[in-house]
Amino acid sequence: MSLRICPDCHKAFFIADTEYCPPCPKCGYVLVEQRGQNRVMQKSEFIIMIKEEKRAAKTLDLSPNGARIAYEGSALPVDTVLDFNVDRLNINRPAMAVWTKQTGMGRAQSGLRLL
Repeated sequence: MSLRICPDCHKAFFIADTEYCPPCPKCGYVLVEQRGQNRVMQKSEFIIMIKEEKRAAKTLDLSPNGARIAYEGSALPVDTVLDFNVDRLNINRPAMAVWTKQTGMGRAQSGLRLL
């Protein structure tokens, strides 16, 4: 089961993990999955470099061309280019933040597109 929040009515609901794009049961809004590739949950700690600044981070999930990461500090601006080097996973590529959000006190998450 996965928790979803409707972008239209902002109400939370659960869906079975086998459902792809169900409509919101509260208002009927049709959710559209925007990911082009399947993601695999993968948690690995690493350091991101943004210009000359280092931040502790961890991967949350990965696909061949993207990743979702959590990190310390303020949320990155969209279109920020950073060094995505996760030695444990043998990934050393530049990446660009395509979405970003603050998730709590001093923590944020971003979706990255690997370049």
